[in-house]
Amino acid sequence: MTNVIQKETFDIIRTAVNKTVDLIKPTYGPASNKVIIAKVTHGFVVDDGVQIARDLEFDDPNENAVLKVVRETAIRTNDRVGDGTTGALIMLQAIIEERAKQTGRSPREIEQELKKGFEEVKAKLTASAKPIRTKEELIKVARIAFDDMKIAEIIADTWFKIGKDGMITVDCSGTMETVADMSDGIKIDRGYISPYMVTNPSRMESVIEKPHILLTDYRLTEVNDILPAMNLLAEKQIFNLIVICDNME
Repeated sequence: MTNVIQKETFDIIRTAVNKTVDLIKPTYGPASNKVIIAKVTHGFVVDDGVQIARDLEFDDPNENAVLKVVRETAIRTNDRVGDGTTGALIMLQAIIEERAKQTGRSPREIEQELKKGFEEVKAKLTASAKPIRTKEELIKVARIAFDDMKIAEIIADTWFKIGKDGMITVDCSGTMETVADMSDGIKIDRGYISPYMVTNPSRMESVIEKPHILLTDYRLTEVNDILPAMNLLAEKQIFNLIVICDNME
């Protein structure tokens, strides 16, 4: 009875994966084939794997539950890499199809084999990787990621100027043109949180020269969150500290 249930569950997973990936994989590569997404109120045409996965829904609740897990493959790939979402889904489908052929093996054994294979592939890719040294090479990469030569040249030119440690932010433009503005340093829309931090009352500015910077994505809600770091700096007679965090209370 258990084996029957496992087979039925796997069949649902396989069906949901195939439905999802078969819809998305025509958009793979430079062909830029499109998929039409129809909603109750509107429809739109898209060729991005992760966006299709986000908007896709199945009528069957069991398949829809699997779809939510499959969707994470595309979303995590997009968050970590920024591209290759359709390729990741195609590999997922290939893994499921191979699993269907190997019914006698335990899931744990297959998982360990996949992890081992991943490390082998990662090592080979790292060994064969070629560092980008010229703007022309950057344009080739940008052209693959964005299907527009003009935008690709803007992206490549910007990255070439700021270097690999620079940062690019995308914002809305007041015109129909796409442009790149360069600026030194970093600008954050939030400033000091208390008037007691003002160092220049006439201009209501807080100016700190050559500070130490504490950068965290945590919310600092009590003094003990930051006191150990402050004490460590104070012992070294360092009193210029800037804290950049998600929120401070």
